Amino acid sequence: MRRDAVRMSASMNLRSGFLWSLIGSLCVAAALGIAALLLPTLFPQTGEILSTALVIAMTSMLCLACAVALERNRSVAVAWVGIVAAAGAALCWIFIIWSGLSWWGSSAGDFERLMWRIGSTLNTVAIWAALLSLLAVRSANVVRLRWSLRAVGGLLTALALLTIVGIWFGFDSWWWLPELFASLVTLLGWTAWMSVFMLVPCRRKVSIVIARSTAVVGALLAAVVLLLIWEVLSDDDSSIRLLSALIILTACGTLIVPILSLLDRQAHRASLQSVSQRMKIELICPRCHTSQQLATGHAACQTCGLRIEINVQEPRCTCGYLIYQLQSDKCPECGRLLPAESRWLQSQNPQQQPQQQTAPQ
Repeated sequence: MRRDAVRMSASMNLRSGFLWSLIGSLCVAAALGIAALLLPTLFPQTGEILSTALVIAMTSMLCLACAVALERNRSVAVAWVGIVAAAGAALCWIFIIWSGLSWWGSSAGDFERLMWRIGSTLNTVAIWAALLSLLAVRSANVVRLRWSLRAVGGLLTALALLTIVGIWFGFDSWWWLPELFASLVTLLGWTAWMSVFMLVPCRRKVSIVIARSTAVVGALLAAVVLLLIWEVLSDDDSSIRLLSALIILTACGTLIVPILSLLDRQAHRASLQSVSQRMKIELICPRCHTSQQLATGHAACQTCGLRIEINVQEPRCTCGYLIYQLQSDKCPECGRLLPAESRWLQSQNPQQQPQQQTAPQ
């Protein structure tokens, strides 16, 4: 127990440190950018300082994502690999910035190319680890997306390996490498879109039909893009028109389905009530101490006329789902973990009335 508390405290301190480093580097970059515009002669090395601040900001952002996974004890090994790789990449880029080495190009020598390859490889590993850490944290909260998030993680791993191969051996070394890289990016984007799109709950038949149609159109869009990448389809006018139509339909469905889901949720939320909103509450007036029954909402004491507002709040998840007498510790609609104070206790009396609140005015 004590070891877990120490580990959690260290993870929180690590995350706070990366967060303050990110804020500080962004502030320095903003200040230097403004100073370079207003006083260019006083800051001859503004480019180097600004580049260093941006590198530190990027490193802090990647390390912050890994620290979130460490705090929640998810993918610990991958998170530490990401932190070490991000720190190594930052040192490599800062060395290149301040040593005056040439960037990648025809004028760069073997040492410059080696430093560029090392920095790019470490950056790729850090980005891969940060994204996998965030996916691991997300999969722990939403059980429905566990397999789809694993598919995204597999595609990210393949894309990272292919990127490293391209960095060290060149994307033109094999004829299939650019096509495979573009295909993995397409599959990764489609899988990520589908993973998020699957989270949208649909209740009415119209919403379900539109959601399924949008998913089919999105799959067709990914298939057409893959066929264009591998030159199975020629990029003539008809293919471009088909691609544009699929993009428009997918975008429209992606916007319409969440709106319909919101309307469905509001209607469903209004229908889920264990008590009437105009029920009567027996209470004692705080001014004249008269015992009486008043309806919920705005009322007044029957003796002294004190205005009283009575609000009856049922236990609900943040998504609006009614969790009265729910036996599970997770919301069945959105999958969120319910706080301990909101869960239904077995020892409670099922006939117990919801908590009442009186607010004298």
